[in-house]
Amino acid sequence: MLMHLAEARGFPDAVAKLTMQYRMNEDICHFSNIVAYKGLLKCANDEVKNQKLHLPVPPKLETNVDMKWIERVVNPNSPVVFLDCASKESQGPVNTAEISIVKQCVKELSDCGLAMSSIGVITPFRSQLRALKDNLNLMGNNELEISTIDRFQGRDKSVVIISLVRSNDEGKSGRLLQDFRRLNVAFSRAKHKMIIIGSYSTLHQGSDVLRPVLESCRERGWVQNVPEKLYS
Repeated sequence: MLMHLAEARGFPDAVAKLTMQYRMNEDICHFSNIVAYKGLLKCANDEVKNQKLHLPVPPKLETNVDMKWIERVVNPNSPVVFLDCASKESQGPVNTAEISIVKQCVKELSDCGLAMSSIGVITPFRSQLRALKDNLNLMGNNELEISTIDRFQGRDKSVVIISLVRSNDEGKSGRLLQDFRRLNVAFSRAKHKMIIIGSYSTLHQGSDVLRPVLESCRERGWVQNVPEKLYS
């Protein structure tokens, strides 16, 4: 709004872009730079840049190879993880496999002593939101905040789990996942840990906005496959 007013009145130079942020650590900030800020957004100081998730109970090491992905979820030294889940969505859109993975992430973080009030679960789709609430409320986590991305604007949490839902053979992500403003909101809510759940292949093919984000995740070693047999 301010930008449009300044331009309409002939004073485009009166608007300064945000270049300093005090919320998220450096790795999470990297996503906003890809999606919206073209590398201009900086952490305000070293404390913000290097902040990490604090877990009162040390994470346990998984002996089951199929569950090694959980270690990435609770590792404070991995501020960003993309959990690659290729299970197809149902009509709605709803992705029950992603809901199962969200539940497991919440449980593991809780077992490490993280308060439910420190976790936010967000999704672009209202159908997935309703399904998430139906499932996660059964866990008795009344302080766990579950919301659409749009309604979470202006909020932040220590840990944010994002369910992107779209997974199909056609590689269609839908218009909501083509909106860079919405995705920038999603990628800038977490302070210490961001867990993204989605189908790498579908989102890479279907969203011009997500494609460079996913490619950067791959280059940085942030993509973690969740074995299909755990959700098929």
